[in-house]
Amino acid sequence: MKTKNLKFWKRGIDIFKPCFLTKFLVEKNTKKLHSWGFWFLANGFFAIIFTGFSTFKIINLSAELYNKFDETVADDVSITLTNSELSINNLPPYIYDEKNVFIHIDTNENIDTDALENKEVGFVVNKNNLIIKDSNKIQIFNFQDLTQKNKQFTDFNLTKQDVENFITNNKTKFLASFVSILLIASFLFLSIFYLFIILLWSLVLFLIKLLLGHAYK
Repeated sequence: MKTKNLKFWKRGIDIFKPCFLTKFLVEKNTKKLHSWGFWFLANGFFAIIFTGFSTFKIINLSAELYNKFDETVADDVSITLTNSELSINNLPPYIYDEKNVFIHIDTNENIDTDALENKEVGFVVNKNNLIIKDSNKIQIFNFQDLTQKNKQFTDFNLTKQDVENFITNNKTKFLASFVSILLIASFLFLSIFYLFIILLWSLVLFLIKLLLGHAYK
């Protein structure tokens, strides 16, 4: 019985059928190249569509977050690290206490680890320390040690304008990196998915052949 070669556009559907392997194996080398070419183009096409949609959503989300940051944070807000002490100017203290999570940022009070005693996850910032609790493990990062090891933090000042300038100057780089990584990851995922389908049908056919072989013995 003569097996017909796979038609170009039909290859994307036939890969999900158990007869695919039979058709693919009897094809000539030039036809096999058509199959590989189709999968490469199809994977690339769907990866581009997914990446384009995700990029559009990320751009919109980034714009919303930037606008929210611009509206929420006052223009004169600044973070200063001087004489090993942190100060956040013109920004009210922030407290979040919900179930097993506790976050407290206030450089006017000397908050210690007692606030994290009954919490699974915690994040505390005071004028002298950064305290992090995760999986019942507490880590304390002292600003004095930071300034001694890193001289660039000896007299550190960060303003809202600095943040906005950093975002403006680097958003194109970040977007290009995001698009590149997502495009490659999407293409690899689709390729692995197609290979998984082929391996799955190979396993199914092997088991059927094995069962039939035992049945006729």
